[in-house]
Amino acid sequence: MAEIRTTSDLLKAPRENHEWKEAVRLELFGDRLQRLPDLVSENSRQIAAIGEKADRAIELLAALTERMDRVERRLQRVESRLERVEGRLGRMERRDLEREILAQPRAFVRRKDMTAVRAVSSDERYDISARLPKEEENEPDLLDVILEGTTPDGERAYVAVEASITADRHDIERSHAQALLLTKATEAKVLPLVICEEEPEPGIIALAQHHHVALGQKQRGISVKASPVDPTA
Repeated sequence: MAEIRTTSDLLKAPRENHEWKEAVRLELFGDRLQRLPDLVSENSRQIAAIGEKADRAIELLAALTERMDRVERRLQRVESRLERVEGRLGRMERRDLEREILAQPRAFVRRKDMTAVRAVSSDERYDISARLPKEEENEPDLLDVILEGTTPDGERAYVAVEASITADRHDIERSHAQALLLTKATEAKVLPLVICEEEPEPGIIALAQHHHVALGQKQRGISVKASPVDPTA
């Protein structure tokens, strides 16, 4: 037996003696080293299984994403249809309000501001438009309703009416602009008036005051007082 005196001798001995080498390996690692190939194989199988599960999860996620995309597209189509329906309902409600103003103009203009109130007919609107320059003659047709009546001092006057479910900036500005055109065509006093069904927002009330446009809510009366427009202002 070789004499072992140094660390080098200790390391050299197992390299030269296979039995010693196996004995040292068994002493140090027990059977774990022998089971290492099996452990590696098991780990490989587990990793493969995890990979398969991940692939299935990715496929499921892709399918779910595709379904969500289809649902989103359907929702967009439904929203588009609802918007069209709401638009149609809004136009129907607006036309109903216009017809109500035409049928009962007296209910929308205060008696102290004007008496003998009536709606101007289509033929009369045409005659009024014909007095304007060619580039402006179609503008009065944009008004929902034109009313005519007599002021407290006995003068003939008109009301440029915009009917809207919810009054907005466009209604205020168009009523004011059309009142100026009516004043130009008729040489009479014209009161700009916006009639709405829903309560106007504070910002719209302030805008109406700024433009001197009368603002009235159906069945609530005039909420903003105004004077006839001044074409020279």
